[in-house]
Amino acid sequence: MKRFQILSGLPAYGELPEQFSSTGMGTHSEGMVVEFFPNETSSSWIGNFQRGLTSLDKVLAHPNGSSAIVIAGGECYIIEIENRKLKESFGGMYETVFCIFEKNIVILGTSIDFDALNASGHLWQSQRISWDGLRHLKQEENILSGEAWSLGNTWIPFSLDIDSGKHTGGAKI
Repeated sequence: MKRFQILSGLPAYGELPEQFSSTGMGTHSEGMVVEFFPNETSSSWIGNFQRGLTSLDKVLAHPNGSSAIVIAGGECYIIEIENRKLKESFGGMYETVFCIFEKNIVILGTSIDFDALNASGHLWQSQRISWDGLRHLKQEENILSGEAWSLGNTWIPFSLDIDSGKHTGGAKI
């Protein structure tokens, strides 16, 4: 069953959308609009999510199986679909997402570090890996790897353990 979908904009009619903002501001303007489908017997509802500071817009199932992770312009919102409640908002600068289905983990990446969520909530936050930029990111088995920007305009390889959030390599901070 489909639990959510991103819409192209606010609907012109129907019930007013639920407003979500990490700062309490901007709820008078259109953000990222998502339609949620609680269950087969309940009607859908619309959420309007104010964006953070990046271009990443994505909605995915939370590892807990009942909530949704909404990333609007890099700002992360954890939403309880059934009761239209915001459990938590954080971030603002997420640029990448990795879903590790076999471990039931979602990894969110900024330009300098990573955060991981599991069914219980926050699993770990990595230490800073880059001065300002990560590229060539890939996930293979239990490792997330790529290159981290360092002073002198150089790119330094790094690898990060998905279970612990510990990394080797990367920029010297």
